[in-house]
Amino acid sequence: MGNKLKRKNSSKLKAKKSRLQKQNTRKVNNNSVDVDPDEVICCSQEMISVFKRLPKPDENFSHLPQLINDLELRSLSKTGEIQDFEAATALASIQYVHWYLTGSDALLKEELFKIFDTIIDHHEFKKQILKPFSKIEHETDFFRRKKQFKKELTNRLNKRLETSSFDELTSNGSKLKFEMSLAINGYPFELDDKNPEDYQSLLTDDEYASGEFDEIIHDAFLDAKAQKIKALINGG
Repeated sequence: MGNKLKRKNSSKLKAKKSRLQKQNTRKVNNNSVDVDPDEVICCSQEMISVFKRLPKPDENFSHLPQLINDLELRSLSKTGEIQDFEAATALASIQYVHWYLTGSDALLKEELFKIFDTIIDHHEFKKQILKPFSKIEHETDFFRRKKQFKKELTNRLNKRLETSSFDELTSNGSKLKFEMSLAINGYPFELDDKNPEDYQSLLTDDEYASGEFDEIIHDAFLDAKAQKIKALINGG
């Protein structure tokens, strides 16, 4: 009986040790290593979402204006904390390049600070952090995609409103029915004699689920509703 209890307790201790070891294991440089959490800097989910939209890293630090804008880092410079702004931008830039090259969201502090001094004194880094986001010369694929979707959605909405009222498209104000009627992420109803090209999905499943296009969809819904109200006021 005593031996069974000892084996049981031993198994529990081994299991606990294994769990603790996994908790302190992070994927760094594509390798799973045991590290002290205090020795690692990890990217937040917000940062990863921003990283996915940035242009490819290059020697001119072309990603910096958008990185600064999307992470709202310039707010530090507005409060007079110029050194904090430059440091935060350099750190975020290093994390982005590391994530882009390795796919890892964790970076050893020792490695980060080895790179930090070189980055923050680089003349291209200094030049890019002074460039306003609005003056970026080349749009990213992500923003081009959003502009394309907005244009396609507007054209489709205008075409729908030629033959259907706002209430008909939305079942008297349902935003979900609005999205379905415009086939934003597929058309769940029978096409009957409708033109299939007018009912092709405007967004992929991943694009729709990302939430990145929600604001455009919401604005289109409000615009259509505003057109209805305007028509009522004008006696249409």
